[in-house]
Amino acid sequence: MARLFIYGTLMRGFRNEARMDGANFIAVARTMEARWSMVAAIEAGHYPFPGVVAGHSFIAGELYEVDGPLLQTLDIFELEGREYVREMLALEDGKQAAFYRLILPSPLPLVDTHAQIHYDEAANCYRWIQET
Repeated sequence: MARLFIYGTLMRGFRNEARMDGANFIAVARTMEARWSMVAAIEAGHYPFPGVVAGHSFIAGELYEVDGPLLQTLDIFELEGREYVREMLALEDGKQAAFYRLILPSPLPLVDTHAQIHYDEAANCYRWIQET
């Protein structure tokens, strides 16, 4: 089993949460280091989706435990190696977890201001939120 940190459309209540069927939710989580930023990739005819890139802030999301077959399925969904790369990062609990980092340069238009990107200035933390 692997620990997986997710921060976008795979989270509970978002449009791709069903893809996490079989995963064990552990906790709401946040990155340990403020070295990230969040962008939205805008693909014509599709919903926007978030990406995490190098930056200066924390990222909030959810932590899961996933088995090997589900992780492979998620790699395919996330276009691992083409749009995202699965890497390890430290979370607030001091433990490592895998996550998907957006590969730059991206062939898709990216924006750092979007209705679904919420930045909490006091906490220096980005969070992907439901579209209103």
